[in-house]
Amino acid sequence: MSTAARTGVVSRTCVKTADGVIKMVELEVPEPAGHEALVAIRMATVCGSDIHYVDDFPMPKDIVHLAMGHEMVGTVVAVGATVRSVRAGDRVVASCLYGCGTCASCQRGLVSCCERYGSLPGVTNLLTGCQGDYIVVPHADVNMAKVPDGVSDDQAILATDIMSTGFAAVERGGVSAGDTVAVFAQGPVGLCATATAAARARGAGQIIAIESIPERVELARQLGATTVLAPSQAGEGLAEATNGRGVDVAIEALGR
Repeated sequence: MSTAARTGVVSRTCVKTADGVIKMVELEVPEPAGHEALVAIRMATVCGSDIHYVDDFPMPKDIVHLAMGHEMVGTVVAVGATVRSVRAGDRVVASCLYGCGTCASCQRGLVSCCERYGSLPGVTNLLTGCQGDYIVVPHADVNMAKVPDGVSDDQAILATDIMSTGFAAVERGGVSAGDTVAVFAQGPVGLCATATAAARARGAGQIIAIESIPERVELARQLGATTVLAPSQAGEGLAEATNGRGVDVAIEALGR
């Protein structure tokens, strides 16, 4: 990513300075290189992964601070000379994991496994720094998209990580019409997987959610779950619901 400073522009950004320690600092904002876009943050979130980042992820060698946050909606401020898909003033959403767009993995749609940014020891392709005023997004044509006018920031930000993770689980599981699907845990990612599976497995398909928290049980039903089982009842309940056959696809969304 670009390292040239954008004179006079700073970003107040949440950073990790040591294990378990975060603070707000002012960082110089770089000019975008040819393939990059400079984006002013409109909305960011705190992901569960951020907690692990603060407490468990070791500080890279010779790094004074590690910028936090990987989910954002923003407005493009400036773009590099080769960027074609967005321009200044566009409202955009960025992928939480970025890729180069040209390696074999990216060409197969596996941007999270980018061979340039995501596969080297000690290197992460997580878009860090979203919990700040500005961020520079690499390979903007690959890793960003314009937000339609009818979609709010609150809705769009789900596409950065939470919704796309649930969608990817359903997609990679090969869920299709008529399948019986079990989704274990109905947190944000699990609920998105349930909603996506319900859309895919229409017709005779069952969507069986595993959850015990009442509010999440209700949301799972609203998003398409045909059956909700408590974790303690999952084994016998799944066997009974499928006449002993089992499910076609099982999605684990707890992350333990």
